[in-house]
Amino acid sequence: MAKKKSNSKKAPVKKLTKAKPAKKPIKKAAAKKKTNKPKKGNDTVDLECFLSTACIQHKRLPDQCEELQVLRTFRDKYMRSYPLGNQLVEDYYRLGPGLVAAIETDRNKASTYRYIYGCIKKACAKIVSLENAEAQDIYTRMVKRLTKKYSSAL
Repeated sequence: MAKKKSNSKKAPVKKLTKAKPAKKPIKKAAAKKKTNKPKKGNDTVDLECFLSTACIQHKRLPDQCEELQVLRTFRDKYMRSYPLGNQLVEDYYRLGPGLVAAIETDRNKASTYRYIYGCIKKACAKIVSLENAEAQDIYTRMVKRLTKKYSSAL
């Protein structure tokens, strides 16, 4: 007697492989490329931030200079802790690129950066003395003056 051929097909055999670990989500800040940061010595210059630009380009200070460290801590610990302060920080990031661009086209940009750096020094002294409201006041007056001066370019 002859054997019957089966019409059913065998299911393909899957190879066992190790499961790949799930990719960690990339943080937005880390994923965002900063294409507008030219090198200045060993530091990068943030052309969106007029305070950094004043310190790094004009004064030739490193990005981790004391002034910028004090201001960053002030921003993160004090300004971001209440709604008005948080709004001022957001306004700063919105205005910053336009202000830097306007300042950079100004023939008297060195004078403007000296003014900004003077305000930075005064504000840092107030922050170190725990006079945060006064430091915020110095910053607010400076931004108002800069936006008025460069309003046509903003």
